[in-house]
Amino acid sequence: MTKSHATAEMFWTAFKALPKQKRAEVLRLVASDESTRRDLLDLSTFEARRGEPSRSLRSIRASVYR
Repeated sequence: MTKSHATAEMFWTAFKALPKQKRAEVLRLVASDESTRRDLLDLSTFEARRGEPSRSLRSIRASVYR
C-alpha cells in the first residue's frame, strides 16, 4: 500500500466514523466545490463504465464525422 493510499484509507475511515449529520455536512462542502464535484462525476462515470469494451479514437472519429 502506498503512502497516498494509506492516507486516503485513514481519511475514509474517519469519515465513516462520523455521525450521519456530520457526514452530510462534509458531503455538502465537497459538493459545493465545483472542481471537486466535476472530479467526482468523472470518477463515477469511469467506475460505471469500467466493464464496457474500449473503442479506438479512430473509430469514434469515424462515427462522429461521417
